[in-house]
Parts: sequence; C-alpha cells; structure tokens
Amino acid sequence: MSSIQTSSQIQSGRPSSAPSSVAKLVRSATFANTEKSPGASDTNVSHVHGKIRTIMKKRKRKKLSDRHQEEDLMKELLINQQLEYLGRHTHFSIDEVRSLYDMFKAMTKKTRVPGEMDRTLFREVFQRQFGMTNDIMLDQMYYFFDADHEGSISITEWVKNLSILLRGNLDEHINSRC
Repeated sequence: MSSIQTSSQIQSGRPSSAPSSVAKLVRSATFANTEKSPGASDTNVSHVHGKIRTIMKKRKRKKLSDRHQEEDLMKELLINQQLEYLGRHTHFSIDEVRSLYDMFKAMTKKTRVPGEMDRTLFREVFQRQFGMTNDIMLDQMYYFFDADHEGSISITEWVKNLSILLRGNLDEHINSRC
C-alpha cells in the first residue's frame, strides 16, 4: 500500500505516516486542560482527564476506527473544548468555528436526527449558499463531507471539510478523500 507524501515531507526525509487523529486529540485535550485558566479548578482538569481515559479504554475494547474514535471523543468533550479543538485543527479561528457551529445547529434543528445534516439539507445549503446546481457534483461533495459514510454529516465533519474546501492548501486538497 503506497501513501502520498507532501513535498515538505519528501524534502525533509520524514515518513508520511502521522500519529492517529485520536492520539492527536488526546494530546491536544490534555495540553489544553493542563494550562490553567483563571478560575479553573484541579477537579475540572482531572475530571476531563478521567473522562478521556475512560473513553479510550472503551475504544480499545470496541476496536473502532480512528474516525469513529475521534467522533465519539468529540461528543464527550464539552462544547467549548470541541470548538477550541476545531479552531486549532482547521483554518478557521475559534470565533469562526463558533459561528459555523451555531449555523450548523440552527440548520439541523428540524432534521430527522437533530445535530446531523442529511443529504437533502446539504444539497439545499450548497445550492443556496454556493450556487451549485450540478447534481453529480453535489452528490460527490456530500460523500466527501460524510467521511464515515453513516448517511449524515456531523459538526466535526462539516467544519473540517469546509476548512479544506474553502481554505485548504494544495497538499490538503491532494490528500483529501475526494
């Protein structure tokens, strides 16, 4: 199985394999929670660390893919931590992520599964906001955004893929699943 390396990886001689996204998430959540903000308590930090350890133990037993592990862990983190994570791992600022989150929640309020964007809503949004009318292109875009192929798009998938689509560099466009 061959993997595509970015030009910077080839020049530096680094291997293309990166740590799993779950490991990055745990590290970033751990790092973010070890830096105390004014008024933060030790019990809050240890509570989050305990929650992450419990989730990771469950993941090992269930043998879930990295994407499913990341999605499950994101659901467990507090909303602000989730938004900070997405702000750090996308091309959007935390304020932009918060706005995208609010828009996503408002759009998906009346869907079959609240908080999840179905294919019909996705097509409506891209037709209205981006002027895309090509049905084949809209279907391809939907399958790109629905990375786990569960039939709906979560907030994490929405923000990460919008980041690649709207602000991604050439390497990200090449290495994307689309």
